[in-house]
Amino acid sequence: MSSSGAAASVRNHITEITAPVKRGQEKKRERSALTASAETTVVLPKVDLSRLETAALRRYKRHFNLVEIGPNSSKEQLLTAVGKHFVSQTVDECKVITCFMQAAKKQKT
Repeated sequence: MSSSGAAASVRNHITEITAPVKRGQEKKRERSALTASAETTVVLPKVDLSRLETAALRRYKRHFNLVEIGPNSSKEQLLTAVGKHFVSQTVDECKVITCFMQAAKKQKT
C-alpha cells in the first residue's frame, strides 16, 4: 500500500465514524465545538495501569528514571507514581501518526 493509500485508508475510517452533517448544521457544530473547547478541561485517556504486572511497572520506572519511588516499592506505590508520570506526558499526535505510517510502510517492504 502506498503512503497515499494508507492516508486514504485512515480517511475512510474517520469518515465512517463521523455522523453525516446536514446543510447549515456545519457552522453550528463549529461554533459549539469552539465554545465547548474553551469551557472543557483536558479529557484523559482511560488506561488501566493496574492490569500491568509489577515487573512491567518497575521497567517503566527504570526507563523513565522515576527516582521518587524506592527500589522496594509496593505495586500500589508504583501504580501511583507511574500513573502520575503517564498522565503528565504530552503527545504530538501528528508526529505519532506520521511515524506509525512510516513504520508500517517500512515493514511492508
